[in-house]
Amino acid sequence: MIVTILAAVVVMVGGVHTAKASAATQAYGFSLGGEMVTPDWTSPAKLAALTGVLKSFGPKYVRVEISTNEPPAAQAAAIDAVRASGATPLVLLASLTPAFTPTVPDPTDFADFAKSVAQRFGSQVGYYEILNEQNVGLNWSGLPASPPDPVGYAKVLVAASAAIKAANPSAKILSSSPAPAADAIASESPQTWTDRVWSQPGVPEAVDIVGAHVYWMDYTTGTLRPPDTEEPSGFDAVASMKASTGKPVWVTETGFSTCVGSDNCTTEANQLAYLQSAMRLFADQGAASVVMIFRPVDQSPVNDREARFGVVHYDGTDKTAAPWVRTLMSGTGTGSGSGSIAGIFGS
Repeated sequence: MIVTILAAVVVMVGGVHTAKASAATQAYGFSLGGEMVTPDWTSPAKLAALTGVLKSFGPKYVRVEISTNEPPAAQAAAIDAVRASGATPLVLLASLTPAFTPTVPDPTDFADFAKSVAQRFGSQVGYYEILNEQNVGLNWSGLPASPPDPVGYAKVLVAASAAIKAANPSAKILSSSPAPAADAIASESPQTWTDRVWSQPGVPEAVDIVGAHVYWMDYTTGTLRPPDTEEPSGFDAVASMKASTGKPVWVTETGFSTCVGSDNCTTEANQLAYLQSAMRLFADQGAASVVMIFRPVDQSPVNDREARFGVVHYDGTDKTAAPWVRTLMSGTGTGSGSGSIAGIFGS
């Protein structure tokens, strides 16, 4: 997940966004978190329940993390659960220690890992994202306050892309989705990060799609506000990264947690309203080809920000936003995961 700040200027009248509906059609999906490597979530019963939840929404894409310390059988079970729902998996390749903390990957070793995953899944997986939120140093090295390393990351990205495409020539590669962060000692803004990575040898040729994360959270105050176009939320970066790279952009995470407290939490009613506002902003902007909501289901019943991003409770019951998200993802009711935002908000 991520890092950010926010302010709010979305114009609402009677709870309805007043901007003109966009004619753009986007695809929608879900992003699963680290729960897919825990025993609770990898049990046959839990995976079957996840498949059922995904089927009920009809997302076009579902992002699944596969890490260097995860047994191949667990990797396969997670991908099978997603594919059984009818969704297309996007695999996020992660470099983690046995304690599930990030660790700096060796380009050759990580490329070997990426190739082995691509060989095992073959045509079952056609999209791979190389590492998560690498513009934040902690996510590169696992060490607090460490700076990000765009040069080191670029070497891993280029090597992994070549290895994956050697195993599956039709595979599409996503660059690491940057977190909504500011330029600082331990982080770089999405656009700064992208510019620095893109300047490295081989990167433009290695990447097919640019990843992005958009969150409207303030880690200084812990206050979550309605979606807007202000930075550093990562929203404006979606358009600027598309323009600077000439590549499609996928927002692989966005969402709002229904935790209780002062850690960027909100109510179920606000989760619905904020998701509606955010999806309308993405549609009006027209820069993202795909937008994925972080977590279909809460990771656990614990009152924790990261755990409560789901639009379905941990026990499988709907949150307030769930019916609207089903309509969003089903488009015209075909379960295609794509649709015109105009059909959701009206003209």
